[in-house]
Amino acid sequence: MKPDRQFIDGTGALLQDSDVVTIAPALPNDPAAPQDRLVQYIRTPKVLAMAREHFGCSDLPGVPLEDTPLGRGAHWEARVLGPEFMSYGSGSGESFISDLTLALLEDTGHYVANYSAAGRFLPSTAQEEAAIAESFFTADSDPEQVDDPTPPRSPGALRFGRGAGCDFVLGNPREWPSTYLCSSH
Repeated sequence: MKPDRQFIDGTGALLQDSDVVTIAPALPNDPAAPQDRLVQYIRTPKVLAMAREHFGCSDLPGVPLEDTPLGRGAHWEARVLGPEFMSYGSGSGESFISDLTLALLEDTGHYVANYSAAGRFLPSTAQEEAAIAESFFTADSDPEQVDDPTPPRSPGALRFGRGAGCDFVLGNPREWPSTYLCSSH
């Protein structure tokens, strides 16, 4: 039986499955990955626009879904989205609900997201808020652009991987900038 997935585009028209999920080979430059392993990418309109802007990758095929056996296809890829609530990376930092998850829910056509309610589950300190706000509002986005399908940044705006490029999402983590790598176990 075919799963009942219904997603819409910006006009409210139903999307075909091929417009929601695409499947591509895994990390072509990762020698540790099996050459026949495939990855599922979510590519609904708001999710794709938001992810492309966030990572700074206009060619991004979508947001990868988890490919480990326990969470395969049911979570965001933890390697890319870290402690985001819908990823499998709950042990990698403080969990939060991101704008990306809200965009996915909106793309179903069943929800209107309140982006101001996204973000951390626990209150942050004033110092943390100031640092986060500074990183949100120094972006190079054009406020005059009215056709932009991505909502304005909110407390749920992704921080991990911001502007890191296509290689951050599609490439080998061993080649990530040192700011994303642990210096000890």
